[in-house]
Amino acid sequence: MIVIVITGQVATGKSTLAKIIKCQKYRVFDADECARKLLINKAVKEEIRKCFKSKEKFIFDKNGKIDKSNLGAYVFANTKRLEKLELILHPKIREKQKLFLKHSSINKNKVVFLDIPLFNETLHRKTHDYIISMYVNKNIQKQRILRRKNMNRKRMSFLLKKQEKLKKVFYSEFVTRINSGIGKNHVRKSFINFIKKVKQKKIKKIWPKQYNLNVK
Repeated sequence: MIVIVITGQVATGKSTLAKIIKCQKYRVFDADECARKLLINKAVKEEIRKCFKSKEKFIFDKNGKIDKSNLGAYVFANTKRLEKLELILHPKIREKQKLFLKHSSINKNKVVFLDIPLFNETLHRKTHDYIISMYVNKNIQKQRILRRKNMNRKRMSFLLKKQEKLKKVFYSEFVTRINSGIGKNHVRKSFINFIKKVKQKKIKKIWPKQYNLNVK
């Protein structure tokens, strides 16, 4: 089974590429979508409630649901708050990712994709064969970010600074970079060309991977 990572900073075109890939009938694990689903999980909500107890009324609405807008506003105002939330969510996302790979292997899927923002080589070492890194002109990126719901320049600045600091993708011959600023058609053509080369073994694999698909 070939495992391909899609990564890149916020608003660089990862979701656009993922949609194109799904239209090509490939399976995609979406880390952001996984996080959104976790936020409605009862056990996860309880962990968040305990972690941010002093802000419980701000983070949770009257029906006991997490107000994602308020949660985002709170954690993105302070790095330590964001790290606390990540400590709750990230291990669970990695377990879901392992399940995805395990089920894909059982189902004999030949190629699968992991949509992982800010892919970290250390955390995901030897679990993939190729990396697609999405990028775009900084001005276009900022325009896209500011069009998002509940976004402002202060939150955007915090987000971009944090992402720049955590960026750990190796920009080498093993990483395929796609510019989403040229348009969806370019992204589609670039992907089709990429997957064709992968199947023809014209692109080098990063390393012989060693899967760890054991789920606790």
